[in-house]
Amino acid sequence: MTTPNHYSPGHLTAWGEHWQLVDRVKCRHCGNSQSITDPTQPFKSHKPDCQHLGAGDYPLLELAGILRSLPVVTA
Repeated sequence: MTTPNHYSPGHLTAWGEHWQLVDRVKCRHCGNSQSITDPTQPFKSHKPDCQHLGAGDYPLLELAGILRSLPVVTA
């Protein structure tokens, strides 16, 4: 898996268009979800007709990279 070295705030918006994070990570396209206990595992829970099927997504690692890359905002 390769991930960009830098993300922008737009990446967070794009992530949220594809994924939902509750007590599990959920694909917004097919509605299937997967446990968040091991973020190093790819998302393998897509429905057979999902447009993300086979994309090799690591949504939790991607989200972690996005959050680490965002600028710190101080009050």
